[in-house]
Amino acid sequence: MNFMRLLSGGRVFHSSRKGGFPYGNHAVSLCLLIFIAMTVIPCSLLAQESGKKEASPDRVVFVPFDKMKGPQWSEENSVLIPYAEFLKLKGTGDPEKPESKPVAAIAKSIFKGKIDSDMAVLDAEIVIDVIAEDGKRMTIPMNFENAAVSSVEIEGAAAALAPMDRKAGFNLILEGGGSRNLKLKILVPLKSSGAEKILDFKTPRAAASSLELSIPREVKITSRKNQTPATVEKVDNGSTLIRATSGTGYKYYIVYEAVVTRTGAAAKTRFVVEQGMTLEISSNLVNVSSQISVQPLTGGRL
Repeated sequence: MNFMRLLSGGRVFHSSRKGGFPYGNHAVSLCLLIFIAMTVIPCSLLAQESGKKEASPDRVVFVPFDKMKGPQWSEENSVLIPYAEFLKLKGTGDPEKPESKPVAAIAKSIFKGKIDSDMAVLDAEIVIDVIAEDGKRMTIPMNFENAAVSSVEIEGAAAALAPMDRKAGFNLILEGGGSRNLKLKILVPLKSSGAEKILDFKTPRAAASSLELSIPREVKITSRKNQTPATVEKVDNGSTLIRATSGTGYKYYIVYEAVVTRTGAAAKTRFVVEQGMTLEISSNLVNVSSQISVQPLTGGRL
């Protein structure tokens, strides 16, 4: 009843018809109700949404991301941050890549040469494989002991040479990956012990190493402790070819001596050796003297 008074300005209308208003007043009331509904309800919704801030898609990071459903656009599933900050976080969040260090290995070393007087003249080929990023540098010490390097040629990727302090050999400076072929000329002086000749020198360690040495006469290998395994091959021209391998070692130690063959009367030669020794002892002195006499005999006489 009060609501109807409000709509009619406080006046109560009576209809001549039972249970209703006059047609004109009823239409006005209906229009007023529609107007109030259209005005009040949107204002209420706007008031509720006024506290919310619209998100711009280019400033949103979605968490989590469901591969099946995709990003979920709601407050619970998204975080609003400035896009520049997102880029900064993305850069710092990536795991750091470990620094790549170059790696090198001497794949093989081959030494071939001959004996010239009391010197071994060797031509060496050394193959070095390197794994490294472009621009990365590394230095490999190429140590040689009891040997002198007279010349070096390098084939393959970028490389350079530098002197080595107080050691025989050189430093090999490599840049980037790839394979390098080194061609060297090496001189190794022979040592002597009576009739024996000794070839003794050290090289950079390689995965596989071999030596081939030509000697202009017939020789045989003398057994020595720690000697490098070697074989002897007699060549038709009277020379001898010695082949040796150090495996993954870095040292060559070979002892050999000439083979002496007597023919004719010299083959039947005999020797008579006489030795005399005198020993004198005093209070504070011992004096020993020795005398050896050798007399060669030939034929069947002794």
